[in-house]
Amino acid sequence: MLEDQKLRGVLCVDTNQKYLATTDTKNQVRLWNTHTWELERVIVTGHSRNITQVEFSHDGGLLASSSLDGFVKLWDVKTGEFIKEIQFKAPVGDVCFSPDSNEIAVILRPHRNHNVCKLFVFKLDDLEFQELEISFSIHNFSDSSQIVQFSPRADVIAVLSNNEIRIVETGTMMEEHVAICWSTNVDRNKILTSRDDYYFYNFDFSKDGTELLCSTLNGIVRYSTKKIQTNPRIISNIDCEFCKFSFDGKHIVHSSKKRIEGSTSVYPVEIMDTETYEISKPILEIERPWLINPSPSESLIGIQTTHARKLNIVDLTGLTVHVLDDFETDDWVFTFSN
Repeated sequence: MLEDQKLRGVLCVDTNQKYLATTDTKNQVRLWNTHTWELERVIVTGHSRNITQVEFSHDGGLLASSSLDGFVKLWDVKTGEFIKEIQFKAPVGDVCFSPDSNEIAVILRPHRNHNVCKLFVFKLDDLEFQELEISFSIHNFSDSSQIVQFSPRADVIAVLSNNEIRIVETGTMMEEHVAICWSTNVDRNKILTSRDDYYFYNFDFSKDGTELLCSTLNGIVRYSTKKIQTNPRIISNIDCEFCKFSFDGKHIVHSSKKRIEGSTSVYPVEIMDTETYEISKPILEIERPWLINPSPSESLIGIQTTHARKLNIVDLTGLTVHVLDDFETDDWVFTFSN
């Protein structure tokens, strides 16, 4: 009962304070004030294995941490207090709050050499849930990336696993869409073995929820989220490791695997206009960018480097706002509050 009272106290409570959440080697979560860049609090999560994701609710009141230890834990952002936890029998890959902050979607990692993932959607007030078992194809050419994301209208949930993107209806928890991660010349039932086939790194919903923006080996691709699929639209032929919409939806932030000319390890992070798809000059040229995350509510972009173990915070013009460089490992995640 006490946990429910705590949860009701932070659900749907708007906050003007913006935070950056990062993890550390002790599986703790650090909350940084994005106005002062001071470390405001450290959350001792108690996760026994690596944290796979930290995610703020859209109202800014809750923080979720997911881990390979099979737990998803909820925290009060203002106080850092523990609210409640959900335990699973498998490692957790990713978590995402619904736009109204009342539900949370969880994707579990499949067992080794297995192609079945489980998607759960929990109501936060009573933890009642729906679940769906999704069978993905197994490919020779894939990785372990997993992403789950509600659409802006919360009518569908997109799931990336095993190099496939699947769309699930939130009301029925049914797959009524065609899998959208294939080029027009790839048979979905065949194993991906070639770099000529699409290989997906990440995706992001457009602000109106009608399209998915996807980063692939063959470039940046936009797919319709309608049940009847049209041909994907390739908007860039750059081998793209990451792409996401900026906070205002007017730009695409992306990183390329094409090295800066004359360099062996420096890569560009660039901005693309969503109307013309013209690429501006790189906002940052950086050695081996590992993870990039734009703020959903401010003109800030976090860019993690692989070897330097630091996080560069820049704005949309490329101006460096702040640098966090006290991280002890490459194996950490970060996210901005809404």
